[in-house]
Amino acid sequence: MTYSFDEIIPRRYTASSKWDTLQKRFGRDDILPLWVADMDFLSPPEVQQALMERVKHGVYGYAIRPDSLYESIQNWFAKRHQVHYQQDWILPSRGVVHGLAMGIRAWTEPGDGIVIQPPVYYPFQFVIERQGRKLLENPLIEHQGKYTMDFDHLRSLFSKERPKWLILCNPHNPVGRVWSKDELLTLAKLCDEYDVHVLADEIHCDFVYKPHQHLPMLNVYEPFIHRLAICIAPSKTFNLAGMYTAFIVIPDENLRQRYSIVLEEAFVQDADIFGPIACEAAYRYGASWLDELLIYLQENYRFMEGFFQRELPSLKISPLEGTYLTWVDFRETHLSDDELQKWLVDQARVGLNAGSMFGTGGAGFQRMNIGTPRPLLAEALVQLKEAWPPV
Repeated sequence: MTYSFDEIIPRRYTASSKWDTLQKRFGRDDILPLWVADMDFLSPPEVQQALMERVKHGVYGYAIRPDSLYESIQNWFAKRHQVHYQQDWILPSRGVVHGLAMGIRAWTEPGDGIVIQPPVYYPFQFVIERQGRKLLENPLIEHQGKYTMDFDHLRSLFSKERPKWLILCNPHNPVGRVWSKDELLTLAKLCDEYDVHVLADEIHCDFVYKPHQHLPMLNVYEPFIHRLAICIAPSKTFNLAGMYTAFIVIPDENLRQRYSIVLEEAFVQDADIFGPIACEAAYRYGASWLDELLIYLQENYRFMEGFFQRELPSLKISPLEGTYLTWVDFRETHLSDDELQKWLVDQARVGLNAGSMFGTGGAGFQRMNIGTPRPLLAEALVQLKEAWPPV
């Protein structure tokens, strides 16, 4: 490989949310953090170089998002995902959660119903409820670790509650599904039938493992594009979360105008200096880095899967089709969520995300981030084994 993903980069004392909040979050510092979706790898060299060149300039006044930035986004998604986003469709956001919150504020009213599909990324519930909208759940169906959508329940929910929007997570965080064309087409037609819009979180779209393929929601069902908004970002793909640079793609002019008004009212439409530079460099020059990273991450998953099969057969992992976040089933331990969390922290000394954070269906599970050098992943797995069985 050209890039050394085995290299361990010290991250303590760098104001890292992942590494420098362990005492506050878990109650102790001497644990390995495999929780938040933040990788422990260096970003592509071209990104580092572009940022250093801008820093050397020395003047850090107000910035803009140049046309070249949008061209890099368009080219990346056209080449990697065969989807074509017009430049005027692409509006800025500080992050996917920020985009969700601004979209909900722009397109719905207090009391309007919004559907999520738990267990799912926990801020979905937060942004819905904090803005006074009605949270509606369409829980995923789990069978032997594999998750599917419950379309019968969804149709019933649409008929009864008449929601305005559904938030789709694809690839799905935390269960690792990459929804198939048939699943997405069924979802789009059902939403179209009941006049439900879809806000698609596709932030993990670049992390998909063969033979699976990411199908952008825009390419699913052409008549549906005017009921659609898509959240995208380079933050997960290139480990740029701290740059707070994301985008929301809105094909419909009316929805776009309403979103723009909310941005203007909140005074958050201005550009950061460094985020757009990192984003453009990543999308222009980061393809080979990502190609090697995908191989490495899939090997991490296979390493972890094999370790569990040999050493900890009571633990099961949902098949990882996309993302670098594994969904581990601890239900055979018969521990409560609090007991499990205490054992993981105090005995195994690993910091994971409790499944209960992700809502309905999450109890008994933990989300484990494998976007880390394999030596650290191996160390965490050995600590789990040495602490086994939980008591």
